[in-house]
Amino acid sequence: MDMIDTNNLIVNAILNTKYQEAKEKGILLITKFNDLSELLIKDQDITILLANMLNNAITACENLKKKTKVIKIKIMKEEEELVISVQNPYEGELKMQGEKFLTTKKEGGIHGIGIQNVIDTVNFYGGRYVIRTKNDIFKFVLTIPFNPSV
Repeated sequence: MDMIDTNNLIVNAILNTKYQEAKEKGILLITKFNDLSELLIKDQDITILLANMLNNAITACENLKKKTKVIKIKIMKEEEELVISVQNPYEGELKMQGEKFLTTKKEGGIHGIGIQNVIDTVNFYGGRYVIRTKNDIFKFVLTIPFNPSV
């Protein structure tokens, strides 16, 4: 049964899947959203944005030993922009190479490209983003035109 309904099938599918995944892992997912029925961003691009951001947040929460496992996600149409904000606690040191984040995942394989894919998608749509860390809280906020001309 779907818990989240934004009036956008793709956003609903991603959020409800990640809600269930988080719940099964003992992570509380707090959401704030409004009507996204008129969103014109390509399905694959909204998937890149939401799936990567939420996958990273869930992974960070899975690795917590002492902190409360809570992810806050906001997906809102504000004026003529889509605002997506994901905030989660983390433990340990964030690895960076220059201005790029590197994976902290322990298993092998190709990792560390999720954030870069999000950034590339934001740039494609002429949007903006900010990544902040403070008091072991990781916050990724992005804005892109709600109905882009690309």
